[in-house]
Amino acid sequence: MAIENSPPVMAQSFGSCRWTMPALSFSSFFPTIRRKFHSFDRWSLNSYISGITFSADGKRLYSGADDKFVRIWDAATGQELGVLSGEGREIYGVVLSPDGNLLAMSNQDGAITLWDVESGNKLSTLSGHAGLVNRLVFSRDGTRLASASFDRLAKVWDVTTGEELVSLYGNTGNVFGVSFSPDGQNLVTAGGDGTVRMYTLQLEDLVALARSRVTRVLTLDECQKYLHMDSCP
Repeated sequence: MAIENSPPVMAQSFGSCRWTMPALSFSSFFPTIRRKFHSFDRWSLNSYISGITFSADGKRLYSGADDKFVRIWDAATGQELGVLSGEGREIYGVVLSPDGNLLAMSNQDGAITLWDVESGNKLSTLSGHAGLVNRLVFSRDGTRLASASFDRLAKVWDVTTGEELVSLYGNTGNVFGVSFSPDGQNLVTAGGDGTVRMYTLQLEDLVALARSRVTRVLTLDECQKYLHMDSCP
């Protein structure tokens, strides 16, 4: 196996840490394990399946595709159990809350919808992204949802109210992945610009970080944009 590394670069930006990851090139791969239990094949041959997740008990699968539907499957038999509409838009992100009660899906237009799993009813729509939302993830306690978008932003939402809690800047390319730290205090993003960025979600940490790096008084606009506060501390 050959690995080619470009020199790693570490840089920091206001309110976040940024790493530029070395490029990896693999000339050989481990053998592929070809053991198929069931085939989930109700899509047309041209459908692109872009998101999939297990239920908390492992008995069901939820998959989203560019056929504009989320399909529910019996994981043991491969039988299709139901369908949720993407409301005429291609589906990209599909994720279940930790307790299995909520399903979040995202589409090509940047909208995120929350659904009640038991009833199949749509509960709310989270609007704010200006581009395709590629990935979604719930915090471990299920109270927040993070989204990664091709508008070069990651956002964090309050699941109960649908309020946008924070919009995270810094990526210079599409955001392809997003993940909470186990304690929920940090968020990392995977960027199309070749960087992994880590953001603090704790206001106290953010204020302390700003004070350590900024040698002048912040303007009101900067406090609102970077600290997400109505007034400067």
